[in-house]
Amino acid sequence: MAKNLESVANSLTPDAAQLSVLRQDLNALKKDAKDLKNDAITIGSEQAQKASAYAREQLQEAKSHASATYEKTEAFVKQNPGQSVAIAFLAGALASLILGRR
Repeated sequence: MAKNLESVANSLTPDAAQLSVLRQDLNALKKDAKDLKNDAITIGSEQAQKASAYAREQLQEAKSHASATYEKTEAFVKQNPGQSVAIAFLAGALASLILGRR
């Protein structure tokens, strides 16, 4: 019976060839994990650059739109000063009513 247990124990113990294959598989897995990490970093960096470029474009467009709106408003105020004062007064009164209720 002791011989049977010893032979079973020996058959479960990996030999040098199995350990070598296991080491190779682990090294390959380690390399693949490093490659995957590097690829993820590269892709993330590329996406961040695209997002940054898009944000800059949107900011430039917003600045352009704001500038055009400012110029139109300025022209309106110069052409209609009385109406502009009345609109400003009404806007202030409305804001006062809304904020005064809180």
